[in-house]
Amino acid sequence: MGTSLFERINQRYLEGFHNEPKQSLQPIWGYASVPLLSLEEACEPLLTIIPRLPCYIWIAKRNSTEPAEGLTQDESAAIHLYTMEWDASDNSNPDSLYSHLNNTLKMVDRTKLRPWFRYLKLFLTGLVKLPIAPRQTVWRGVRKDCSADYSPGTEVTWWAFSSYTTSLSVLESDIYLGNIGTRTLFSIETFNGRTVRAHSHFSNEDEILLLPGTFFEVKSRLNPAPDLHIIHLCQKRPPYDLLEPPFKAIPIAGLIGSPTPPVSVSEAFYSFDGNTLDLYSKHNGRTMGGSVHFRQDYVATGQAIVLNQSNTTWIEISNNFNIIESNVTVEAFIMLLKPRVDGNIFQFSSDFQMGLRNDILFMSFDPNVNVSGKSVISTDDWHHVAFVYDASKKLATMYIDGIADGSKSNITPRFSTNRNLSAPAMIGHGFYGAIDHLSISVTAKRNDIILWDASVAAYYPMDRLQPNDQGPNGLNGTSAGISSTKGMLNEAFTFNNSDAYFEAFGFTWLGMPRRSFSLAFWIRYEGSPGAFLTVANPSTCLLVLGIRSDDHKLVAYLPNATRSRSSVTVVGAVMPQVWVHVAFTWSLENRAILYSSGFIQGESPDAVVLSNYQGDNSSYPYTITLGTYSGSADCIGGGLYPSEHFMGTLDELYVFARELSHAEIKLRVGAMNS
Repeated sequence: MGTSLFERINQRYLEGFHNEPKQSLQPIWGYASVPLLSLEEACEPLLTIIPRLPCYIWIAKRNSTEPAEGLTQDESAAIHLYTMEWDASDNSNPDSLYSHLNNTLKMVDRTKLRPWFRYLKLFLTGLVKLPIAPRQTVWRGVRKDCSADYSPGTEVTWWAFSSYTTSLSVLESDIYLGNIGTRTLFSIETFNGRTVRAHSHFSNEDEILLLPGTFFEVKSRLNPAPDLHIIHLCQKRPPYDLLEPPFKAIPIAGLIGSPTPPVSVSEAFYSFDGNTLDLYSKHNGRTMGGSVHFRQDYVATGQAIVLNQSNTTWIEISNNFNIIESNVTVEAFIMLLKPRVDGNIFQFSSDFQMGLRNDILFMSFDPNVNVSGKSVISTDDWHHVAFVYDASKKLATMYIDGIADGSKSNITPRFSTNRNLSAPAMIGHGFYGAIDHLSISVTAKRNDIILWDASVAAYYPMDRLQPNDQGPNGLNGTSAGISSTKGMLNEAFTFNNSDAYFEAFGFTWLGMPRRSFSLAFWIRYEGSPGAFLTVANPSTCLLVLGIRSDDHKLVAYLPNATRSRSSVTVVGAVMPQVWVHVAFTWSLENRAILYSSGFIQGESPDAVVLSNYQGDNSSYPYTITLGTYSGSADCIGGGLYPSEHFMGTLDELYVFARELSHAEIKLRVGAMNS
């Protein structure tokens, strides 16, 4: 690899900030759910984006065998890789990883960041482990006049990672800005920079790195010489989080496993929102055979593809997947539209297929190596299915709704040893039903990750007034009138007026009869009773949780919860004005159970069927509302009155598409109180 000027100087002192977008961008969110991977695995989605990347990964790993400051080798190597300059001896615009990443961070379309999620998780995890540099003034610059964009008193956001030097003399040297020509010098007061010298390719410089979404106030703008402009910036805390933290202070492993990836973080992801395109545009499909149509999908914010096989129909993917000697995970939400379905959900080749045989899951690795499930999948209901092959263990496992349904060991696929997958891959060949959110990952996902993908319908951390869903389905909410305060974990939503609310739409499966579900969250009651959580669609009320005014007890009100359409009220304990963990679960087997502080406080065997069983419009997707409910459904009852407005604070809301066990709830409470 040749030596060039780009390799001898740190170009990041001069790049990446003078073409910041003029408009405010959406926060950088979603990457934190991805598991920590090796640098090689984290960079897999980037191989088609950044030229010669494997070579630079290899160099970064070799230069990080003894990582400093408590980082792992992969975390240190991720930082080292970011600081490397690609050889630009014959290219004035080098293809360095940091250039691609920072350009993407400044794009309005945040979906362009998804191939970067794995790398961002590893890179930012390493960065936030580094000691925070002391408050100081740092420097960077550019050989042009940027002064018109920085008026004193205004506020600006830099969306890219930005590098600074602590030495003004370094920046004024001839290889950087020099002392002649048009140039803008930035003098910046920082309070949370990271010194990356111990992990950098430029180990002789004290480079300070600031994270994406750094917020500044312009303090002054000077023009001491005709061709020199000096901008003084002071870092400020933004009014809202612009960058999601890479991990939480307390893990959620006690309940549902480590923070885990949305199904969309993968080698390929098909949302089927009116088309058959891969989200990453590497493995786009096209319809073959008969026709397809689209319907409301699992999360009600998009569409799902429907194959009815009136003529044999499938989706063909001409650019097949490189899975030779590789781990593989295929996941999807499916709905069978008739019984006794025999068809493939996904087919890598004629040897390697996965789907259903008479409504039971199967995997086929060649005509003589097959894996069969045990359970018959019901029709007219959404189910999450997953097929995992772990090449290192030679183990194949299949899952229904996050639960292992069949496995087989000592499997060596024929394609792993004797031929490439040259034929097109196929989705849905012979399948009769709907498919949604199909993903292919070249990793063997753990069972806790599969359970997260299958059963966490939504997770709202409620930090810094952000209504975003950090679960796998992206059911972001909206809010008004709420304020942010210190929560049980990080920050929380406070409801302190009659107009305050948070709501999230799209819970399709709550409209399906007999579907188990759970809600779990933390609450701090502040003395004003009323309903604080409502689950309803425009015509039907499913559940109301609140605090009664006459005795200040926690109650769960279930309209139309019996076969005779009578309501059921489950009464819990008196609510103290401190943080309390509350959970509500319902299943056909155990009916309605209300928990607080990890204990069962009330239950009702009478809640045999909920209002989603009653037909009519009850199957329309449901909305979850916190605070004041203003919808059209009749949700009055259980000693909760519309004239009363709950005042208090809520934090860490989880919505599960399954029943949590008592042990899981106790474990969650214990983990947060430890």
